[in-house]
Amino acid sequence: MLNEDGTARDLIDGKYPAKVLNASHCDLDGVSSAIAVKNTFTDVTVTHMGYGYGISKFFKGLKEFPYKLNDYEIIIMTDLSMDVKLFSEFMQILGMAQYQGRFIFLDHHETSKPLHDPKNNIYVATEECGASLTKVYLENTFNVNLSHLDELIKYTKDYDLWVHKYKQSKHLNYILDKYLSGGVNSGCERFVNNYIDGFSYKNIGDIEKQIIIDKLESNKKIWDELEIIPYDNSKIGFTMIDGSFMNDISDKILKDKKLDIDVVINFYPNKVGGSIRASGNVKGINLGKFLGIIGSDLGISAGGHKLAAGFKVLALEYNMPVDKKIEITQPIMENLAKYLVKTYPDLNK
Repeated sequence: MLNEDGTARDLIDGKYPAKVLNASHCDLDGVSSAIAVKNTFTDVTVTHMGYGYGISKFFKGLKEFPYKLNDYEIIIMTDLSMDVKLFSEFMQILGMAQYQGRFIFLDHHETSKPLHDPKNNIYVATEECGASLTKVYLENTFNVNLSHLDELIKYTKDYDLWVHKYKQSKHLNYILDKYLSGGVNSGCERFVNNYIDGFSYKNIGDIEKQIIIDKLESNKKIWDELEIIPYDNSKIGFTMIDGSFMNDISDKILKDKKLDIDVVINFYPNKVGGSIRASGNVKGINLGKFLGIIGSDLGISAGGHKLAAGFKVLALEYNMPVDKKIEITQPIMENLAKYLVKTYPDLNK
């Protein structure tokens, strides 16, 4: 993008001068992506959202006043998993607005792979996390230096891609989870504002240290009370763990050799879907791709990565009684396990 006279824009305090709208996911990867965006441009408005309902709500608002998109020179979506149909809906909104600015889409989910189109600033790289992809793209495209975000993005990538090499990556997510307990938008903004200049584990404050201690104690309590239901002589286990504990408890289940479980299928009784986590012991497993293929047959919408994915049960509504949700979801989860075992024989005992 150039100045009105055709000359290249100069950076202002290390940032590219532009008014930007950033739509990003409301997890650690999404907020770290937003931090990279806010470190790149001088004037950024960030909208944090979840998949499914969050994106639908965002689109609905845009359709009411599409012309407002023209307030922004650049629209950049980060870490938002979209299939072709959902992406096409947003393209229609841009058409309604007659948007003349620059649109950028940066994602790393299997669901988004068919969208990959570098000539039109649409990049999908499944080997990266959203934040690492965003950082590299912004540095290369707008000539900014985001090296001060390296530690933040290192831990984000470790956590989001289910590598879990560093304990610090889990601890960083504990902090975000605590912030989110006060509300999604306010929690995301608090995290972004606190770590806008980067993250250093050595320099975390007493409040953050206490958040980590409290979460570790809560994890222990959940683990001590945990019920795992095995599936039909396989290495698959069913659980019903609250979402804020899902990743840590699943990680512990998968690493416990005595349990001999390589896939955890979890349903959230207080929501309308669940999550799946897998160990790296299952040859060729790719949960995101698997769910993308069989999801519609099972009555779910789903997506994710090789070892971590999420799903929504289409027949469920938030206000349904829990016992009704379980009644509807139980056969779906069993069929999901059955297809997993058929697709990945290593899951047979």
